Amino acid sequence: AIKIPALLGILATHSLDKPVPGLKNLMAETYPRLQRGRMAWLLMQEISQGNREPHVLQAFRELEGDLGYGMLLSRYAPDMNHVTAAQYQAAMRGAIPQVA
Repeated sequence: AIKIPALLGILATHSLDKPVPGLKNLMAETYPRLQRGRMAWLLMQEISQGNREPHVLQAFRELEGDLGYGMLLSRYAPDMNHVTAAQYQAAMRGAIPQVA
């Protein structure tokens, strides 16, 4: 987190004492969600191919909140079974909105 003027802190977090996360913080928080999203994406593919076993459906339900991160990762990793560190890095950068 970085120190910034109080007004931006209020606008960003609705708090006077809560820190505004910096770019490195956002990227670090994104990595585990990309990993869970990848698993959700792979499970979704399995379900779409007809596998409706209860343990597969339950695993998907537990991870589906991060499915969007998996979909984002799939833009950078054509083979979701073998995602490289560089592809994760690209997806982490892609998860942060561009502000101009």
